[in-house]
Amino acid sequence: MASHRFLPSLVTFLSLVSALVGSRPHADAATNPATKCKAAIVTAAAVFIRQEAAALQRCEEAKVKGVLPRDTVCATEPLRTQPAIVKARTKLDTAIVKACGGRDKVCGTMDADSSEPSLAAIGWNIAQCPNFGSGDCTNAITDCSGIPTCIQCVSEAALGDALALYYGALTPTDPKSRDKSERAVNRCQVTVGRAATRFLLAKSKDLAKCWAAVNKAGSGQCPDAIATTAIAAAESRKRAAIEKGCAGPDRRVGTPDDETPATIGFVGSCTDVIVPGGTRCIHAVEALGDLVDCVDCVTEFAVDCANDAAVPAFVPTYPAECNAAAPSTSTPTPTATPTPATPGPTATSGTPGGTSTPSTTPTPGGFNTVFVTSTLHSANFGSATAADAICQTIATGAGLIGTYVAWVSDVNSAAPSRLGAARGFVRPDGQPFADAITDIEAGKIFNPLRLDENGNATTGSTTVWTGINRDGTLATDTCLNWTSIAMTDSALTGRNDGGPVAWTARTNNACVASRRLYCFQTDFTTPLTPTPTTGKRAFYSVGGLTPGPTTGIAAADAFCANEAAAAGLSGTYMALLATSTASAISRFPAAATSTYVRPDGIVIAAGTTLAAGKALQSGIWQHADGTYAANSNAWTGATTPSVAGSALSTCNDWGATTSMSGVGGPVTLADSFWWNGFTNGDCTQPFRV
Repeated sequence: MASHRFLPSLVTFLSLVSALVGSRPHADAATNPATKCKAAIVTAAAVFIRQEAAALQRCEEAKVKGVLPRDTVCATEPLRTQPAIVKARTKLDTAIVKACGGRDKVCGTMDADSSEPSLAAIGWNIAQCPNFGSGDCTNAITDCSGIPTCIQCVSEAALGDALALYYGALTPTDPKSRDKSERAVNRCQVTVGRAATRFLLAKSKDLAKCWAAVNKAGSGQCPDAIATTAIAAAESRKRAAIEKGCAGPDRRVGTPDDETPATIGFVGSCTDVIVPGGTRCIHAVEALGDLVDCVDCVTEFAVDCANDAAVPAFVPTYPAECNAAAPSTSTPTPTATPTPATPGPTATSGTPGGTSTPSTTPTPGGFNTVFVTSTLHSANFGSATAADAICQTIATGAGLIGTYVAWVSDVNSAAPSRLGAARGFVRPDGQPFADAITDIEAGKIFNPLRLDENGNATTGSTTVWTGINRDGTLATDTCLNWTSIAMTDSALTGRNDGGPVAWTARTNNACVASRRLYCFQTDFTTPLTPTPTTGKRAFYSVGGLTPGPTTGIAAADAFCANEAAAAGLSGTYMALLATSTASAISRFPAAATSTYVRPDGIVIAAGTTLAAGKALQSGIWQHADGTYAANSNAWTGATTPSVAGSALSTCNDWGATTSMSGVGGPVTLADSFWWNGFTNGDCTQPFRV
C-alpha cells in the first residue's frame, strides 16, 4: 500500500523522527536547549510507544492462546500489562520534563539562564493537543508538561485502534482442542497478529536507519534504495508467515482448505478511515490478501496521525483526515453526470455519454457506463432483479442518466440476458471496459472496473457479488439465490481489480460479509474499438516455464522472443524475471522513461510503476497473439521488480530440480499482487512468464 508519507512501525514510529534531530547531535546540541529538548521528546515518545505496544501485544496474544481469559481488558490487566504501561508513562513524562524544563527541571518557570526553551523554539506552540480520531486528546499545551500528556493520549489511541483490528474480532478458539481444525484456526490467529507486529517493527527499524544516514549526510530522502529493499524483504516475510500459518492441511496456499478471515474471525469489512493524503481503507475482507491490505492501510492511518501529532516542529499542519469522520458509504453523493474527457475508446458512431431520456431499447449513438458500487451490500438482497433496482437507485443518485442492471444472476434471471443487445461499455472516466456481451463472456476485458458511480477509484482488494461463471453462465453458488447471509453458504465473486475471469469469477466467498455490485448501463448499441496507445509492448507467455537444469532465465527469454516473433511483433523481448543476482527491472534499462502497453494498445503502466511492483493501470493479461488470459500465474522471482531474488524465490535461478518456493503472481489481477501474489510456488510446475 502506498502513501505520500513514510510508514514507520506503530510500535517504534517515533524512532525514525529521532534520526531527524540526530542520535548523535551536532556540536550545538549539548548547549542548545531547544535541540536537546526536541531530541528528548522524540526519543522518549519512541521508547514509550515501543514499551506499551510490547506489553499490550503480549497480553492480546496470551488471550488468543488461552493463557489469559478472553474477556481480559489488556490495558488494565494487573499482573504484567498495567504495571508496564504505568512504568512507560512515567518514563515518558520524566524524560521530557527533565530535558525541557530547564535547569530547575520544572516546566513553565522559564529559568533566568534561558535553559528552558520556549514552546515556539521546539515547535510546540500549538495551544492544545491536535487529537486523534475525534477523541479526547485535546489537553492544553501551555508549557512542556502538556507535551507528554498529548503524546501519551494520541499514541495510545492510535495503538489501540491497530491492536483492535488485529485481535478485536477474533473467534474464540482453544489451542489445545482435540479438533485439529480448531487448533489450525488458533494457529492462524496467532500468526496474523505476530507477523503483522514483526513487520511493523522491521519497517520502523529500516526507516529509522535511513533517516539516521540522511541526518548524518545532511541531505537525502527516505526510504532510499537500502531501506526499500529491506522493507520489501520484511513485507515478504510477513506475507510468507501468514500464508504458512494459515494454510490448510495440504500446506499449500490458495487451495480450498486454507483458513480465511471469516473463519478466524477477522473483520469482514476494513475500517473506514483515510490515510492522510492517501488511501481510503474500507474494502471487503474475505481472503488473506485482503486481510493484509486492511492491516497495512489502517496501520498507516494510525501511524501517520500519531507521528504527525508528536512532531509539530516538522509537521506544522495536522492532517484533517486524522480527526475527520469517515465518508459515508450508505448513500451515494449525487453528482453531475460524468463527462469522459477524450475517452480511450473510439466508437464507430456517436460520442461517449448518455442520453437525456432513459430507454429500455438499446440504440446507437453513445457508450454504456459501467461501474462498481461505492456501497457494500449484504448477500440477501433477494434476487438478481432486486440487485438491478439497487444499481438503478445508485446510478440515479449519482446523476447518471439511463437504465442500469446488475451483473448478478440467479436461477430466474441471467445477467447477460438482461443486458440485451447493449454493447460498448466504458467506465465513468471513459476508459474502455469491453465491447459486446460475447466479448465479456470470452474474457476480452480492456480495463479493470475500479471506478464507482461517482468516478472515484475504490481502494483495497474489493470483491463483488456476481454468481456468474467466467463464460457468463450461472454459478452453482449464489447465496441460495441471494437470500442467505449465513457463514455456511457461499457465492461466486469477482475482483474489481481483475481482468479476464477474475473480474467475475475469482473465488467463492461466504455470504456473511457485505460486498459491492457491478452496474451496467443498457441504453446503447455502439460498437467500441479502443484507440491503441503507443508504447513498449508487454505480454505474458502462452507457454509455461518449468524450472530445471536446462531451463534458466535464457529459456524464459526464448519463450518471450519466440512468441513475439510468431505474433509478428517487432523488437527485442525478454522475460521480466529476477535472478539471485539481478532484479527483474534491471534487465530493462529503458523502463524508467517508458510506458508499457499490451498488444491491444491498452496502457499497462509507466515503467516506474512496474519497477515498484505497484498496482497497474491495467493488467498484463494478453498474449502476444492478441488472445486474452484465463486464470493463471506467472513466475517473477522477487518481492518487487526492483530487487534481486534469492535462490529460494527464483527456484535456484530457474534451474531447480526439486520443489522449492518460488515467487510469482496472478496475471489476471492489476492490483499490487500481480507481482508477488504467492511466495510458495511449486518449482516443479510450469507457470507463465
